[in-house]
Amino acid sequence: MDNDTQSVESSSESKEDSSSEPPDASSSEPPDGSSSEPPIAAYNAGVVGWLYRAISLVGIVMAVGGVAAELYLHGEMRSGLVPPGELGSTLAAGEPAALTTLGIWVLLAGPGLALVSMFFSGVKRKSWGAVVLAAMVFGIIIAAVPIMNCIEGGL
Repeated sequence: MDNDTQSVESSSESKEDSSSEPPDASSSEPPDGSSSEPPIAAYNAGVVGWLYRAISLVGIVMAVGGVAAELYLHGEMRSGLVPPGELGSTLAAGEPAALTTLGIWVLLAGPGLALVSMFFSGVKRKSWGAVVLAAMVFGIIIAAVPIMNCIEGGL
């Protein structure tokens, strides 16, 4: 009877061990023994997320830095944003408003750069769904400009 009791106890322990905790999602090796490379969607999300966080941080630092410099140097916000045609010359002259404007342009460029990153990441990893999705969204964004001009009576 001792052998039967031991086998029942050991089988119930192994069942408890296997069902007590789900497999760790962050482990380097999947439980099914397949490749340890992350799924394509997770990889794309990680790359796009990292890129967008970096671009946002740079843009925010530039915009806030420009506002802080304007307030420090002049005690008030003297002017608004700099027109795109004058951005280079005002940056070279050290105008704080130019730094603020550039920071806002960097923030606006973030989503487009994330789409470009998603497109090329999909091509590299042969994730054609991600490539098509990024190209479609980018195409919609590009097409929106002339469509809005036609709606407003331009063009």
